[in-house]
Amino acid sequence: MFSDLRDLIRFLGQHLGAVIIEQAGQEIFTREEKVRLAARAVRKDFSLERFAELNQLTSGLELSTALPVLRSFTVYFQLANLAEQHDTLKNTRIARDQTFREGSIAAALKVIATDRSSEQIENFLNTIEIMPVLTAHPTEAKRRTVLDLLGRLTQVIRSIASQDLSTEERTQLTQQLLSELTTLWQTDEVRGSKLSVLDEVKNGNFYIETVIFEALPKLLAEISRSLESLGHADVTVPSSLIRVGSWIGGDRDGNPFVTAEVTEETSLIHQRLVTEMYLRETEKLLKFFSQSTRRVGVSAELINALDRDRDAFPILCKRRDVRYEVEPYRKKLFVTCARLRAALGREANCKPFESADEFLRDLAIVGRSLCAHQAKRVFTSHLLPLLRQVELFGFHLVTLDIREHSAKHGALLQALSSQAGLCSDYQSLSETARQELLTREIRNPRPLISSFLEIPQEVRNTFSVFATIRTIRDRVGERAIENYIISMTEAPS
Repeated sequence: MFSDLRDLIRFLGQHLGAVIIEQAGQEIFTREEKVRLAARAVRKDFSLERFAELNQLTSGLELSTALPVLRSFTVYFQLANLAEQHDTLKNTRIARDQTFREGSIAAALKVIATDRSSEQIENFLNTIEIMPVLTAHPTEAKRRTVLDLLGRLTQVIRSIASQDLSTEERTQLTQQLLSELTTLWQTDEVRGSKLSVLDEVKNGNFYIETVIFEALPKLLAEISRSLESLGHADVTVPSSLIRVGSWIGGDRDGNPFVTAEVTEETSLIHQRLVTEMYLRETEKLLKFFSQSTRRVGVSAELINALDRDRDAFPILCKRRDVRYEVEPYRKKLFVTCARLRAALGREANCKPFESADEFLRDLAIVGRSLCAHQAKRVFTSHLLPLLRQVELFGFHLVTLDIREHSAKHGALLQALSSQAGLCSDYQSLSETARQELLTREIRNPRPLISSFLEIPQEVRNTFSVFATIRTIRDRVGERAIENYIISMTEAPS
């Protein structure tokens, strides 16, 4: 439908114009068009006269005019960005037909694989860890509501740019485009109040939920396919190659609102979200895995697992066995879904998984049975992505970095050493003396702190985060928190 990117942007701009006229009036639209054309003229062929004309159009505007004109440009550039992203993705898909194109994963792997055996490649991949880290940057002011709206507009643009549409379908999509643009116009771009830390956590989760969770297993699959095309199909690509980290909810340095309680709540939000996503994906598998024992066999391992489920959760499995009498994969996944729902407080007839490893083992039993009974394609298409996701995200979702300023630790050690009678003024000691004291106390099995010590609340807050770290790691695994960063450190003590 669209010959190039400009054609698509022009189409979107025309429909935005219709919304501006409807929502703000013809006068605002006319003013916006005059400003747009004048700005384009200045950019294309600068002169003082043209710049003066643009300045005259934009100077001295009443607020009631300036705001909707600015709003018009804001939405226009949002649409232009979405169109450009669509065009980039389209071109990327076309370029993927060139297997070893410059800058591609396949081209990088070709370099890595040169003069290396499959074993050497696998060992090399096991030494790599790619870890994008989410952070709550102050310049990111978009509301989750606006992000959702832009996501819906992306889908509409993708659909409307398709060549295979009937006139009726195109009309319906155009109406949907106008509807989303109207909603975007009527929605506040930014909040009227400051974001809380937990709001920032949820904003970061938007990108995990809408992009990262689905994209990372696809990336691992692309690496596997590229290695296969290079003659190394026997290489196992480790899921540990890629991990996701976050500072949001863990970075306490300079942010008094990131308390130990906020860090724990952040972990709980992550755990709940990833469990929700696993439940959604596992429920999808129930639709696909309709294999019947009247048609194909299953492994003894799977049968034993079904028996163990029956012994552990008799009430649940009574319902399961009636519903899926001859569909063993659905039997197993039915229980898996129930255990995920139990973790969310929605199922009383079974207990949640104790760890991500236990969840992974249940899925792996299904996978091995499928592969052993002429259904490897089914495994690769439907179950393997979920296995990869569990390996990547566990029940912790992201690895949370904890950061605190060194001065806070100095104050903590000052209070503890004084209360314990170790020294009266820890911070006045020489570096050598401080190191000797700390080494001695680290080796001493006697705890240095207790709930009965009288220390300032601010100092106690610094210590309380360590108890929170232990609670989180016990609940969702050690990968939940691995790094504690002390900023502005001048010496080891």
